[in-house]
Amino acid sequence: MSLLRVFYHVRNSSAKQAGTLNVSKSLRMAAKANSIQAPSARPFTLRLPQIFPTMTEPDTVTVLHWHVHEGDILRPPDSAHPATLLEVDTPYGEIEITIPPFLRVPHRVVRIIKQENSTMHLGDRFITLQAIEMDTL
Repeated sequence: MSLLRVFYHVRNSSAKQAGTLNVSKSLRMAAKANSIQAPSARPFTLRLPQIFPTMTEPDTVTVLHWHVHEGDILRPPDSAHPATLLEVDTPYGEIEITIPPFLRVPHRVVRIIKQENSTMHLGDRFITLQAIEMDTL
């Protein structure tokens, strides 16, 4: 369960008790969906993975608040205190989506695709990031 909390921090305790999610499978699916490769200058887009145990494609989540803005630099996450990208409202309550653990170098937020109050479905693109060189900071 600790891997799940790195990428997704569930605020609502009822969501924690709703069921267990196969964490390793979920992270593998997220990695595949987000086309994780070695850092390059090409931007890439994160897709919404399964963020609650029973989430399927028809389910919607609503973007409540972004904690990052276009142009911000995202540092690799600290597993003890992962930084939040955005908060979404789900049938299980509010969930914070944090910086993915596979980001091992700083990234710039190129574009926020889903604005506040937008709805998202499983697999929807929501943010575009680009790896940056350490000396450009």
